Amino acid sequence: MKEQYNKENEDKITNECDPEIDDCCCGEEEPQMVNVVFEDDTELPCEIIGTYEVEDREYMILLPENKDEVFIYRYEPDNGEGRELVLIEDDEEYKKAADAYYKLVEDEE
Repeated sequence: MKEQYNKENEDKITNECDPEIDDCCCGEEEPQMVNVVFEDDTELPCEIIGTYEVEDREYMILLPENKDEVFIYRYEPDNGEGRELVLIEDDEEYKKAADAYYKLVEDEE
């Protein structure tokens, strides 16, 4: 699912499949999973909850297995043909991404 957030018009949110994600999970029962690899090379399997945009940047929401909290990563093209998850290190950027996510969750309720 791709959720687009436009700060200038917060009411304009759409849900649609994301063609950038291989094997899009729209309509399927099996969740799409990705392994997050940390600096110490440990891996954590996470379910992809969705992607959305804030100020022309894409973000991905991940739900780690056996956890009650979500992870928010920037989702951008890598050097090849794919895309990669990038840790958001800037506090202001993270706040904007998190606020947009919470707004999307509120709108779904």
